[in-house]
Amino acid sequence: MFMYGYGGIGPRDAVRRSGAIPAADSTGGRSAPGRARTTAVPAGAQDRASRPSTGHGSDILENTSRTQCPRRRYRRPSEEELRMTENPSVPGPRRDMAIHNGWWPSGWEHVLPRQGFPLTMLIGTASQSGFTGSLDDLLQEIFDGDWHMIGGDLDGELTFSWPDGEWDYEDAPEGREASEAKRWKSFGAMLTAAGFPVPATVRDLSELYLAWGLAYREETPDGTRWTMPAVLPLPDDLLPLDAELTRRLDRARRTTYTGPLVNALITHLVDDLGEPQEVLTSLDRLAVATGRDADEIRLALADLVESGDARVRRGQEPADPERLEAHQRFRLAVEWEHFDGPRTHLSVRTDGV
Repeated sequence: MFMYGYGGIGPRDAVRRSGAIPAADSTGGRSAPGRARTTAVPAGAQDRASRPSTGHGSDILENTSRTQCPRRRYRRPSEEELRMTENPSVPGPRRDMAIHNGWWPSGWEHVLPRQGFPLTMLIGTASQSGFTGSLDDLLQEIFDGDWHMIGGDLDGELTFSWPDGEWDYEDAPEGREASEAKRWKSFGAMLTAAGFPVPATVRDLSELYLAWGLAYREETPDGTRWTMPAVLPLPDDLLPLDAELTRRLDRARRTTYTGPLVNALITHLVDDLGEPQEVLTSLDRLAVATGRDADEIRLALADLVESGDARVRRGQEPADPERLEAHQRFRLAVEWEHFDGPRTHLSVRTDGV
């Protein structure tokens, strides 16, 4: 069995994979077929369990490195999040499931029902060069018409949570039913205010993708042709997001930039200094040690402090990393136990679960 694993993202967790998914091309506007940058997830990649590869020579797929930090331990995704079935009979590039590189930076996963992610994978795969046909055709070709991750087929009911998954009452003590109702009330009000219909099925959601410019569908002499823009439109440009969701997206986008900086700093502290409980240092010193500049290290420290992963002091008083001069010495203490808590993981699994 082939699995494409992914964990849920919170405002903080975007840091942990920010180096993994580079932004899409910045050319803007609608792309020509095959121009949208995607990450391929080739089936049967036994020797590439942690790195998607283009495979099969598809001209829109690019290798994307996975920047991960040492010591990081990740939450294992649920089987509901993971399950995909490989169909070895499918030839050519469509055995590679593809995801648009702009999916995570855009923030749509915070806004849409859970099927938004696999639907984007399905459309990204349909957008590969040489494929013509409907999404139903592709679903039939790869999954024999039944993909658990999307809820069966395109007429499956949209949900914000996995209906048969274990519920986390610590995060949502109100329970699944009440949580779903709350999410749908907010989502429905947001779409209605913007003049869009509230989708009930995955197929309905795919039509909204067309209305929003997340995807394009064209009838050609050879059949239906799907494409995606080089740069995905942002949800906050199309929908009236509430204050909480806006803050979450702002935080996630910020950490898309700061994630690689945090990783560089933690790598230095772990590999070069052996995970010190506290170190006397300066922005200049850390910049030299990590190959970054002082302003970038300042951002990384601010992120760690804000998330509770580190403390910065000058003398006995807490210090604001954003106000530090590059030459000023300070004491940096990383809360390793807190830092090593559950993180997001995005990878390909090839075991036989």
